Amino acid sequence: MAADSYSGYLPPTRILVVDDNRDLLVTISKALSRVDGYEVELQADPVTALRRISEAPFGLFLLDIRMPDIDGISLLAHCRRLHSKVPVILMTAYASVEQAVEIMRLGADYYLSKPFSPDALRDVVSRVLGERARTRLPPPARDIFLTQDPATEAVLAHAKAAADTDAAVLIQGESGTGKELLARYIHAHSRRSGGPFEVVNSAAMPESLVEAMLFGYEKGAFTGAVIAMPGRLESATGGSLFMDEVGDMSLPVQSKVLRVLQDKSFQRLGDSKSRTADVRYVFASNRDLGAMISERAFREDLYYRIGVVELTLPALRHRPGDLQVLIPGFLERYSAESGREPPRVAAETMEILRREPWPGNVRQLENFCQRAVIFCPPGEWLTPDLTRGLLGNQAPPGPGREVLADGHSAHLNRENVVRALASSNGNVSKAAHVLGISRPTLYAKMKKFQIDPQRIEASPAPNDGS
Repeated sequence: MAADSYSGYLPPTRILVVDDNRDLLVTISKALSRVDGYEVELQADPVTALRRISEAPFGLFLLDIRMPDIDGISLLAHCRRLHSKVPVILMTAYASVEQAVEIMRLGADYYLSKPFSPDALRDVVSRVLGERARTRLPPPARDIFLTQDPATEAVLAHAKAAADTDAAVLIQGESGTGKELLARYIHAHSRRSGGPFEVVNSAAMPESLVEAMLFGYEKGAFTGAVIAMPGRLESATGGSLFMDEVGDMSLPVQSKVLRVLQDKSFQRLGDSKSRTADVRYVFASNRDLGAMISERAFREDLYYRIGVVELTLPALRHRPGDLQVLIPGFLERYSAESGREPPRVAAETMEILRREPWPGNVRQLENFCQRAVIFCPPGEWLTPDLTRGLLGNQAPPGPGREVLADGHSAHLNRENVVRALASSNGNVSKAAHVLGISRPTLYAKMKKFQIDPQRIEASPAPNDGS
C-alpha cells in the first residue's frame, strides 16, 4: 500500500485502540463514546491490528507499548510508514523519561501513562486531534475567541488588560471550555506577540517527562539522551509559556516551577549550570486548586505566584447564546478543510443544540460540528433527526436504528449494510447516514462483503457476520 494513502481528509472520530488488556479496551471505548461520540474499533490482538492499520482509514491510533508478538513501538513505526499525518498516542504502565523521549522522537504525538482517568484520556485525545487540525489551518487571528455571552466578554476584557503586563495568569474552568485558546488570546494581545508560544501539558504524564519537556536535558543525562535538548522554557524565551493542567503536577515539579517564578532561573536535567528564562507565564487548571491546597496536594506559595490574575471561563451550558457564533464558525472551518459547502442549520436544530448540556464544552461542540460536516450532505440542512443521532441521543433515522443502540460497529454486518443501501435506493451517502458511519467506512464494508449498490434488491441479504 502506498505511503500516506489516507493522508487527505480523515474523520477524526474514528479511533483504533490496541491493547491486550480486554478490560481496559472496554473502559477506553466507554470513555471515548460517552461524551465525544468517537467511533472506536478495539483490537486485543496486535497482529490483527497490524493488518487493520494497513487496510482501513483511521483518524487516530491509541496503542499500548507492551504486548505479545508485536509491541506498540513496532505498530508506531508501521503507522508512521503508512499514515504519517495521522496522530498516534502510546500508552504504558512502565513510564520512564528515557522511553518517553525515545517514542516521541520516533513520531508519537503523545505519551499516556497508565493508570489514567477517563477524563484525562478524553482530554488527551481531544487535544491531540485539535493540535493536528490546527496544523492544517491558518494561525488564529488576535480576536479569534468568539463570544456574545456577557460573562465571557468580561473575561476577555480582563484578559486583554492583563496581556499588557507580564503578570502570571491563571485560567480556570472545566475541560474543553477553551483555556488554551484564551491563553493564545492573551499572548496575541501582549507585547510578546511576535515571540514564541510554547505549551506544556502536565495531564497524564510521568513526572520525569514533564521535567524533561519543561527544563530540557543535557547529553548523557539518561539512557537515550544522545544529544542535548532545550526544554519549553528556553524555546519560549521572548514569548509566552502556557502550562496546562498544573493541578496534575507532582509536588517536586511544583517546587521547581516555583523556583523559576521566583528566581527566573532553572537547570536542564543532568546539568549544574543555571539558566535564566525571559518568559511570560499563563497557567490553566480544571481542578479546584484551593481544595488541593487544603489536601496538601498543591503548594499554597505556588498558587499565589501563578494566580496574580485569575480568570474563570464559564461552561458552555451557561452560555448557550455562544452556539450562534461558534457553530457556523466550526462548520465553515471543517467544510473548507475538506473542500465542501458547509451544512445549514435550521432554527429547530439550533434549539435542540441549545438544550444540550455539553459536558465536554466547546471541545465537544467542535467534535459534533466535525461529524456534522462528515455526515450531512454538503450545503444541505442539518436536520433535527440527524442532529439527535450525532449527539448520541438516539440512533440515526431509518432501518439502522435498532442495530445502532450500542453505539459501536457490531451492527456493520452484511445484512444491515444491504438494508441501509436498499432503504437509500443505493445512495452511499444516505446509507452511511443511516448506519451512522462515514462514507469511507461504508465503502470498506461494501468491498469486504462484495456489495454493488446498483444491484441492491428490496429484501435484505443473508447475515454473513461482521
